[in-house]
Amino acid sequence: MTSSHDAHIRYAASFLLVAQQIGKLFDEGGNSVVRSLEILDLEWDNIQTGQAWVAQHYREDTLAADICFQYPVALGYTVLDLRQHPETQLVWNEAALGASKFISKQDLQQSDLVAQAQCLQNLGLIHFRLGQTNRSIQYFNESIKVFEQIDAFITSQIVRGNLGQVYVAQGNYKMAVECYKQALMASRQLLLQAQNEEERRKALRSEAIDLSRLGD
Repeated sequence: MTSSHDAHIRYAASFLLVAQQIGKLFDEGGNSVVRSLEILDLEWDNIQTGQAWVAQHYREDTLAADICFQYPVALGYTVLDLRQHPETQLVWNEAALGASKFISKQDLQQSDLVAQAQCLQNLGLIHFRLGQTNRSIQYFNESIKVFEQIDAFITSQIVRGNLGQVYVAQGNYKMAVECYKQALMASRQLLLQAQNEEERRKALRSEAIDLSRLGD
């Protein structure tokens, strides 16, 4: 590889770390959200440049593929939704999913499979936003399959809550209710497993959303 190629890899990897820091701060909630968005505004051009380069070159270099794969998951769907149109989010997540196929199955760690499942979930959310419900169902089901493959049962059922919304949009209320019931069970399990007040708040919020959906 040329020195220019190596420099681009280092650049993309460096701003992937920044993206991961932003995503982590945002997930902490409270004042950390404000700080995360400040950093995002400061580094957004660099993050986009790093992602664009690895998205263009992931077929040539497994390291570029690994970095590309991690970009959208590092920031998370909610953060990206604040800065990107759904069509652009689609490009990022499709590139990440494509890059994951260039990573040897032997090299895939559980954390990579979690990222893959999150990426599929993102694609389900994005296609739903774009009104493409059949594609949304396809990606949500693929996400559930990967989460179940790694025994992330609770997370898979939460994705079913998103799937239920798509079925409602299609007028398939029977399937929607079944999805919501399974999501509610998962939320209550999360509440039982909560290790701190923040986890408890998230679980209660998730339970409230699932109850309101069933009420509708």
